[in-house]
This record gives sequence, C-alpha cells and structure tokens, in this order.
Amino acid sequence: MRVPSDLNLSYLRMKTKLPNRIALLAAAVLCFFSLCDSTRVFGQDYVPLIDASKQWNVMVTWYAYGGSPAIKNTIDFWIAENDTIINDTVYNTVIANNPNSTGYFPNGTVGFIREDTLERKVYFRDYEATEPFFTIKDRLLYDFSIESGDTVEVFGMYTCPEFWNTYVVSSTSSVSLLNGSERKVWNLSPIGGYAQNNDQWIEGIGSLNGMPFPACYQLQTISFSLDLLCYFEGETKLYALMEDTCEVYWTSSVSELAANPIHCYPNPARNELNISLPDNFHDCHTISIFDLSGRLLFQEVHCGNEFKLDVKALQPGFYLLRIMNPTGIIDQKFLKHLTI
Repeated sequence: MRVPSDLNLSYLRMKTKLPNRIALLAAAVLCFFSLCDSTRVFGQDYVPLIDASKQWNVMVTWYAYGGSPAIKNTIDFWIAENDTIINDTVYNTVIANNPNSTGYFPNGTVGFIREDTLERKVYFRDYEATEPFFTIKDRLLYDFSIESGDTVEVFGMYTCPEFWNTYVVSSTSSVSLLNGSERKVWNLSPIGGYAQNNDQWIEGIGSLNGMPFPACYQLQTISFSLDLLCYFEGETKLYALMEDTCEVYWTSSVSELAANPIHCYPNPARNELNISLPDNFHDCHTISIFDLSGRLLFQEVHCGNEFKLDVKALQPGFYLLRIMNPTGIIDQKFLKHLTI
C-alpha cells in the first residue's frame, strides 16, 4: 500500500529531529556529570593558583658593589591547607621556608591569600607591615582574566607593595610544563609606576619571579634578583629553571649542596622514613620536621650518612624535612600515608 505524501513528509521530519534531540540530551547529561563547572567558560579551563599541594622554590640572588653576584639562596613557598578568617573574609596562609631569613624575606608566615575563581583574580594581604607607613590591606596580586592590550596594576610582596606596578599585556601564549600539559602565558610590559622589566605569568603558577613577586623589580636593578627555580604540584615537578637542582645555597662563588640532593624513601612513608645523605654530609646533623603551617613537630640529632626516622605518629599529609649541619641546609617534602 502506498503511504500518502503528507504522512511520508511527517515521518521524514520526525526521523531527522530524533538524532538531534538525542545529541542534545547526551550533551546535557555530560555537562551535568562534570563537564560544566564554575572554572570553565565556553570550554576553556581555568587553573586556580591556590592549592595546598603546590610549592614554589624561589632563588634570590644578592649582588655586591659593582653588580657581581655575591650570595644565592632558595626560599620555598607553599599555601597552608587551613583557612584563616580576617574581617569575615576567608584566606589561606602563605608560608615561607627561608634558611637565611632577612628583613626583606622573612621566614614562617608571610601573609594571607585568597582567590576569586569566577573573576580569576588573586589577592594578597601582608602578615605585618614592612614599613611604618605601609597599611595592611588586600592588594591585587594577579588578574588572570586580562587579555592582549589590557592593563593591570598589581602589587607584589614585601618591598613591592610600597609601590604600584602598571603593566600592559603585550601578548598571550602557552607553555608546555614538564608533564606535557599546556598552560596559558601572559607576557607583560611595564608602562608606569616603578616597574622596570617585563614580567611573565603562567596560569596556575604565577610570575617567573616566583608566586609572591609579580612585577617586583624596583630594587632588583641595584641589590637583588628573583627567579622561580622550581614549581611542584604534590611530588610532581612541573617547572624547572635549571635541570640539576631545585635548591641553591651559594656564597662567594662556592657551590654547596645543589649538586647533592637528599634521598628520602619510601615517599610516601607509613612507619619509617629512610634518609641517605651526600658524601659531604659526614658530620652530625639536626633533623627537623615541620607541618605545612610551619609548626615544628619533631627535632633530633643524627650522625652519619644513613639513618631512619620514626614517622608513624604523624597524621597523613605533606611535611617538610629539614637537615642542617655546618655544611649547609637541605629541605625535602615528603608525604605521610595512613598507617595500617
């Protein structure tokens, strides 16, 4: 029997619309189950800066009269897991591990940080005033929403917050991290204030001066320079300025511990942590363990290059192991697993 032409047309329309409806339903289900979140805009991911698993190793180079390097040392920065409430606003604490603490770069708690992931902005609040006239308040540390041609006025930590630093985004690009992942890069040029050099930001990492130091250049031309030496997420190194080290302690052209890293295993640890030290660490050493808030949990003295630490009493999480003797200082992060 022949089907009437009007029924045949209705059938064809229904057949054409059905796959489209199925495709729309499938897209809605995928979006509901995880593809649509507050940090994704039109398919583009935003990688937040604040994460307690991250660590930034920043190398500070101090210059002698005449401009020659005199001292280099490393400051490790991380963000504590605990929340801090100031004036009804929630922050995370920024911690510095600085063996050569000075007035410019202190040790321990250095300030508080918060992030607006919708606006893609990061704000920093100093722990204490660096100068008598300096007012403690929230200051813009990063604006990751800017695009080519936009201007931004940011304030870095310590000496940097005393001055404004206005930049224009000259271009944006991308960079491949050590694990092969791609991150957006902002290339910035100074246009006013006290900024003197170009800056470069990587999404989720921050300035190549080091996370706390965007646009921090006004003193670098005469006294010091800052470089992001290494960046970690958990135990994974994703960025390295040098291939052979993430810790530099260097004075008067004498290289110390950089080429002889500590061997710490198993990492993660459950009950015991085995320590193997470089050959030049042959004396007795002070061994310290800190939590991510900078609190000292353990300290004792060991002699020799091989020894074990009992860590079963530690709660699961990340810790900083510090080994110190007259030769110098070595720092190593380790993870404590749940003891079974």
